Amino acid sequence: SNPITITAAAIKSITVSVQPGSALHGSPLSIQPRVAVLDRFGNYALEDEFVKTVTAELVGVQQVGTLGGQLVQKFVSGFATFTDLSVNNPAVQYKLRFYANGTWDTSNPKVGTGMEAIDPPMVAESESFQILGLVSGLRVQQQPEQAYGGSSFEVQPRVALVDLNGQVVAVKMVR
Repeated sequence: SNPITITAAAIKSITVSVQPGSALHGSPLSIQPRVAVLDRFGNYALEDEFVKTVTAELVGVQQVGTLGGQLVQKFVSGFATFTDLSVNNPAVQYKLRFYANGTWDTSNPKVGTGMEAIDPPMVAESESFQILGLVSGLRVQQQPEQAYGGSSFEVQPRVALVDLNGQVVAVKMVR
């Protein structure tokens, strides 16, 4: 019988294959993210020579911090592993957004010839993670209101743990 050659399908997207972990502000993330290149069937593309690098960016819904560390990583065998990412400001809903760039192989007769830049770049976003500050105090955010012997407060108190800068690290309704 004749030999069969199996080749990877065309590159389609990137994904966050290892999600970032929480950390104290200014410290490296407890789990560093890993980004993978996927083919059009959702399989890992282990030998992609066209997608070269991925860039990390910090996005958040509550506060803006600064992402530190080596923000650009090269893909090696289809994966880019970050090793020293950190965030300088506490918050609970940070995410990382990753942009991959490089070139598409357009030598396929159905597509064209030569190389074309990936435009727009491929994008993937991580799940949410927390950056914690060192707790230095407690702040009452909502005072309890009206309670009668043996009954619950009509308005429950809410307390927050704050760091040295007065930024809220965590909030809890007290019952």
